[in-house]
Amino acid sequence: HRDGLQVLSSEFTDTDPRHLGVDENANSDLSDASKSLKKTFLAIAMFSEARHKVSYLHDSSLLSEAITLVGTDFPDILARLLHIKAEILESQYHYAESLSAWTEACELHHSLGYRKHEAFCLRSLGNIYLRIGEPQKAKDVLQTALDLSRVIGAIPEQVWTLRSLGDL
Repeated sequence: HRDGLQVLSSEFTDTDPRHLGVDENANSDLSDASKSLKKTFLAIAMFSEARHKVSYLHDSSLLSEAITLVGTDFPDILARLLHIKAEILESQYHYAESLSAWTEACELHHSLGYRKHEAFCLRSLGNIYLRIGEPQKAKDVLQTALDLSRVIGAIPEQVWTLRSLGDL
């Protein structure tokens, strides 16, 4: 348990913006108030992700409120919040809602150029399609995820995507 907690702890103390799917250089001309607001939303994202990872987050109302408040002002934060919400909904077997959140997160990651996160979202979408009994959609989306993973050289994502394709 101790080793697991250390790994978990290190995962959540990694504040490298690329790991979080957040571009700190985006909106560099923001006012101090806007920068503080952006940091607040990032903190909510990290808090929600941490609680979910330890199976503690059952009520995602804070996360939903943050998604509403962030709007389109900080698309990198919005993408991360939607990504976390999709994971939570998926873990609670709310596949239709999860599908919607994954789709929106994937579109944002794509528009921001976060290819690794986009590939992850695509794989997650494919897995949801598998769970709801739509194998052709699953295959198409998973193939897109695999192609993208190959282009960007994301080997672990390729492995996980191939595993998902093997479930077809």
